[in-house]
Amino acid sequence: MAPVSGVETLMRGISFFVILAVAVSFAVFFRAPDAIAADESAVVRVAADPWCPYNCNPGDAKPGFLIEIGREAFAMSGYEMRYEVMPWSRALRESYVGNVDAAVGATRATAPEHLFGSNMLSSDETIVFVRVGEIFDFTGVDSLKALRLGVIKDYTYDDNGPIDSYIAENRGNLDRVITVSSHSNLGLLFRMLLAGRIDAFLENRHVGTYMASALNVRDSIALVPTGALDFVSFAFTPNARGEMLVDAFDAGVTRLRETGRFEEILIRYGLNSLPE
Repeated sequence: MAPVSGVETLMRGISFFVILAVAVSFAVFFRAPDAIAADESAVVRVAADPWCPYNCNPGDAKPGFLIEIGREAFAMSGYEMRYEVMPWSRALRESYVGNVDAAVGATRATAPEHLFGSNMLSSDETIVFVRVGEIFDFTGVDSLKALRLGVIKDYTYDDNGPIDSYIAENRGNLDRVITVSSHSNLGLLFRMLLAGRIDAFLENRHVGTYMASALNVRDSIALVPTGALDFVSFAFTPNARGEMLVDAFDAGVTRLRETGRFEEILIRYGLNSLPE
C-alpha cells in the first residue's frame, strides 16, 4: 500500500471534524419533540407594560421587585421566569388566552377572569398627579369633572369603584377623560401633563413618584390622595397550566416571606413597608 502523504492526512483530519460538526448540529437542531416540549414547559413567560418599581425594563439591573420576587419564587420549583414588555391591554389579553402565562402587577378587578394565588404582593394606592401650583382637592369623583384627566387603557384605579365608573362614563368626552395606550404610558402622561395637554392623571403613588424622579420632574408635580387602595400580584392564565403555576408561585412566595428574602428584595427598592 502506498504511504499516506501529509496532504492526505490533513484532508482526512478536516473530513473528520466536518463530520463531527454535522453530527453535533443534528443533535442540537433535531432533538426529540418531547425534549423540546420539556424545556419549554419549564419556562414561565410573564408580561406587562413598564410600571417601575413594581416591574421595570427586562434588562435593567433592578428589573422591578415583582419581577425579582417572581423569578426567585418560580426557581424554587424548577421554573425559569422570562419577563417581556408590551402594552398593558395586550398583556391582559395574551395572558388570558395563554400566549404568555401571566400579567404582572394586576388586581383582581383588572383581570377578573384570570387566576390569582393567595399571596398578593403589594399595595396599589391611586393618586391624582397635577402640576405644582395647580389648586385641586379630591373630594370625590365629582371633583374630577373640572379636569382633563389622563388615564391608561384597561387600568383599574379603585377596583371598579366610583373612580373607574366615572372614567367609563366619560371615556368618550375628551374634555374630561383622555385615554393612552403605548409601551411607555406613564412617560407619555407626564409629558402631556407638563405640556398642558391634560390637567392631571391618575397613577399608583410609588410608580408615579419613581418615574417623576427618573425624569427629573419631581419638583414640578404635586400629589393629591384619593383614598383608593388595592392590592396587586401576578394574574395567571385560567387553565390547567395556570393552576399549576399558581401553586408553584404561592409556595415560592410563602418560602420567600418565611426566610426574610421577600423583605430583602423590597428593601432594594426602598419599599420595605409594603403590607403583605
